[in-house]
Amino acid sequence: MSYCPLDATSGFIQLTGPIPPHALQQISQNRYPIQTSFTPRTTPASLSNFHIADTSNNICFYRNKKYTLVDIQICQPLHTGYTLPGVTEQSSAEMILSFTGSDDPNGLLISLPIFNTGAVKNDEYLSQVIHQPNVTKITTLDMMMNQTSFGYRTCFEMVNGSGKVTPTSLYILVFPDGIHLSNSNYTLLTNGTVPRFGIPPALRNAEQTVQRYTITDGAKKSTLVSSDGFVYTIPISTCDTDFLNKIEYFLQPPPIKSESSTKVVASCGSTPLYQPSQYKCVPFDQNKNLNEQNGLIYVTPGTSNQTLQQLITKPNKPIQDTTIGGYSIVELETIIGASVVGIVVSIIVGVAAYQFAKDD
Repeated sequence: MSYCPLDATSGFIQLTGPIPPHALQQISQNRYPIQTSFTPRTTPASLSNFHIADTSNNICFYRNKKYTLVDIQICQPLHTGYTLPGVTEQSSAEMILSFTGSDDPNGLLISLPIFNTGAVKNDEYLSQVIHQPNVTKITTLDMMMNQTSFGYRTCFEMVNGSGKVTPTSLYILVFPDGIHLSNSNYTLLTNGTVPRFGIPPALRNAEQTVQRYTITDGAKKSTLVSSDGFVYTIPISTCDTDFLNKIEYFLQPPPIKSESSTKVVASCGSTPLYQPSQYKCVPFDQNKNLNEQNGLIYVTPGTSNQTLQQLITKPNKPIQDTTIGGYSIVELETIIGASVVGIVVSIIVGVAAYQFAKDD
């Protein structure tokens, strides 16, 4: 038998008490927790028995580890108390995305509270799931995550057919601003009732889960198991040091990996950015392949222009103090004198690579 350690977080954390602003500041991280890469859709996802069928080719990355979406559930509020200072609304349901991975942690859950407040916000995805409109622009899952989030690491126990208990690690993200539905859409989504969240079979090897346990002589002992993937919850006070030690608050929303890694965008001016495969290393001659414009030195392989010394001593263009990519001219001259193929090209902002990419 192997349970989650007693000195480690296990089960789902529910917060009690309002979150003090100073405590929120202490756990704040000025970064994003994950990257997402969700496949665009041509039709809205469908809903059946409180599960949304939208898991095909949808992935996220946590600490450079890949996790695959395997389940989306509409369920009862699970992560209660994750309310930002000044907010009094309480969620009526929750949308939980479950991802499975092959590393530690073994899985990742994304929680989006659903509010039945009448005032709509961030509701486009679920609205399309509910009404199945015939539209050209289909909202994807990642659009709901353009907000701050809480995160914590936890553990739950699986029980196989022989009664063997195995711990499994999870990382949980809760997006507190969630989804705000109109009263009519909330009724259509839930029919007035929602089930309890269960760990999907893909995250528990289709095994049972420990739903309740006792501690005897310093050791856990299961008293109730669930074939539906139910897991116990634990309360943590927002005034307790456990809140500061176990919960993180991410100030930046997750970037969308599919857009940030594949879209060709324009930089300042008219120079476009290209994919790594479009760049090439080329020979560089410091006596030929330089040019100066407006006090800046450019590398121009294949084009005979001026030498570095000519540029430095050019009349009426004093550029001795000019910096290029963080290097002074003196430093640059030293680098160029000691460098060969390709190295200087990368130091001077990759302009040479752009020139050849454009010619292609």
